[in-house]
Amino acid sequence: GETRFIYKTEVKEEMLECKTNKWQISTTSNNTIDLSCSVQCETGRTVELDDLENPSFCSKDKVSQSGSVCSLSVMESGYYSCVKSLDSGFLFPFKSSPNNLIQSYIIAVQNSDLTLESERRSSSSVNVAEGESVILNCSFSFKKEYNINPFTVYWIKTVNQSSTCIYSYDYDQNKVTYGHHCDEPQNKFRFTYQSEGTFTHNIKISEVKSSDRGQYRCALQMDTSVRGSVVNWKVIENVTLRVYNPTPPHSTDQPETPEIPETPERSGKFKQIHI
Repeated sequence: GETRFIYKTEVKEEMLECKTNKWQISTTSNNTIDLSCSVQCETGRTVELDDLENPSFCSKDKVSQSGSVCSLSVMESGYYSCVKSLDSGFLFPFKSSPNNLIQSYIIAVQNSDLTLESERRSSSSVNVAEGESVILNCSFSFKKEYNINPFTVYWIKTVNQSSTCIYSYDYDQNKVTYGHHCDEPQNKFRFTYQSEGTFTHNIKISEVKSSDRGQYRCALQMDTSVRGSVVNWKVIENVTLRVYNPTPPHSTDQPETPEIPETPERSGKFKQIHI
């Protein structure tokens, strides 16, 4: 299914839509599905997370659909997946799912205080010719109070609102895991990761193709509570990669002969000189 990464600089309502009547939710950093919040809503009705204390919204009983959209109103960070069937376990929105996942949303509410670096307010652009290589840089320094917290670094590529994970790095008490949140990349031989220690996570794209164009975000996700139940996000780098063809259509291998501006002759005519 398709995944949308929605980065929010403030806490406000986000309306998510599902074409089935089943939602599964994880609002913890370890991606555990909260079975008490597996939603089967009445078709056509909007469900707010505050309503989930009501057993009618946390039931596993089947509900008829009639083809209506099941909307979910959310405000906090979390993973929200529209599924065909309810399941237990974990939600990894960027990975292929066995539970008939239709659509996933990652709501990422900004916490600008996680690192010493200022927040990227706008996307920078990088122009690269097809066939060349490019390095996208990402480095950060935590504020003192967050130095010992577990965290995950993502590189997320977005094209037309559809997001894919191309790199993930999990750090937890000196234990490091790579790629735990991503599917195996199709272009793994062209994408190489240049991690230097814990706080630098650059990626290199070799032999750039037109399909590589898109928005690339280096995003930090961190647990900020003792039990790891509060998820915070901060986008460290936000880069739009633009790819161009270095050889325009219908061009020849031979460079065009430069022309010298025409100069008048004594006869009053102009003579064109080639060099």
